[in-house]
Amino acid sequence: MSASEKTGSSPDAPPKVPHGGSPQTTVREHQRVPPLHSIKTRLVVAFVSLTLLSSVVIGGSVALRVISQTRSDYQEMVEQQLAITNQAVNNYIDNISYNTEMMASLPLVREADTRITTYVDKTGPGGSIPMLPLEGDPYQADLYRVFETFVTAHPAVFTASLGVEEHGGFVQYPARNRGDG
Repeated sequence: MSASEKTGSSPDAPPKVPHGGSPQTTVREHQRVPPLHSIKTRLVVAFVSLTLLSSVVIGGSVALRVISQTRSDYQEMVEQQLAITNQAVNNYIDNISYNTEMMASLPLVREADTRITTYVDKTGPGGSIPMLPLEGDPYQADLYRVFETFVTAHPAVFTASLGVEEHGGFVQYPARNRGDG
């Protein structure tokens, strides 16, 4: 007897095997689903995508917030530094102004006249004329000593000088050679 007669089916029909039969029938009954189309794969892809998207959105939001806060902090710091610098410059200018007013109010300075040596019409060897304020008129020597005292008492001040418009007279502490004419 043939196999088809034993099962009671036609030779063209697939053999009927009870559950747990040959591997051929198991494959047919449980058709394999491609790995990319399985529910498990779809769920994994969905969760990974959702996690990545959430991470990108949160990361981008945090980055924008940090950039904004950094700019704000930087702007605030710059404004504070500018205010401090502005105050320092104003104090410096005010000190110069106060010192100038103080020096200008001294009777000795207010008496400035032709007793101060002029270098306008003089020439010297090598184009340089030595300034010798202590060897000129006693008035000029006294004025030079006042300037010396002032510069010595004010470490931020490097020089003190006075010019006379009337004849071009000039005295300065510390004394420096003057150029011709």
